[in-house]
Amino acid sequence: MPFIVSAQPSDGGNPDLTPFWNYVKEGDEFVRRAGFADEDGRMVINSQFSSVREFSHGLAPVAKILPETGENEMRGYINTEGEVVIPFQFSVAEPFSGDHAFVKTGGEQYVVINRDGTVLKRLSQTSHHRINTELYRVFTVT
Repeated sequence: MPFIVSAQPSDGGNPDLTPFWNYVKEGDEFVRRAGFADEDGRMVINSQFSSVREFSHGLAPVAKILPETGENEMRGYINTEGEVVIPFQFSVAEPFSGDHAFVKTGGEQYVVINRDGTVLKRLSQTSHHRINTELYRVFTVT
């Protein structure tokens, strides 16, 4: 039986926090980093991530290059205070849709997690479908 997860946030994100990118000095180099600013353009969450997605249902997927992984980005989720609430452990992390999000684990399998990061379902990607303007991924539960 197919299980459908939207690849787009269903609540329109958080209009109060907007992703931004700038360059920060790390050692002898300037590197591009992302964070979040409020509607007045003030930095609310420091530019410390290699990539970010918009907030959805109070959480945003963000990526960092962790020392133990070398050059590979790992993704986790932060709350609107910038606190890591689901650790950096995924190669892919999509925005939450309600209480669920789909992620790709280090073992390269897609799974559905809840807001605590608990795996609810293991999935096999089967196809992509566009309904109106939203892209949906259709999975089969394994």
